[in-house]
Amino acid sequence: MTKKTGFDSWVKKRSATSATFRAELRAAREHIDSVDGVVRALDAARIEMGLSKADLARAVGLMPESTRRLFTMKGANPSIDTVMKLADALGLELTFTPKKASRPKHATRPSA
Repeated sequence: MTKKTGFDSWVKKRSATSATFRAELRAAREHIDSVDGVVRALDAARIEMGLSKADLARAVGLMPESTRRLFTMKGANPSIDTVMKLADALGLELTFTPKKASRPKHATRPSA
């Protein structure tokens, strides 16, 4: 079990008293989970192909240690360029699909 910190207590208290804070915290968690899902999918494809992290790194021109950190570090946040290079090397295609029951919050329509 992870030891709770003062920050954990603050987040719990703040979440209990602020709907806005709860919504922002939930959105941040969803973002982190999405990034983690992409990294896990890339790593699963790498393993399925029998590639080492170093081999994959060399195939896309990255330093082996940076790829190793990407797949092992908690909270990794790769650039879209890195994701695209790795996906391409693994024979994957990045696609976007609408979220379930979700509408874009900050999207604007192009002007005519």
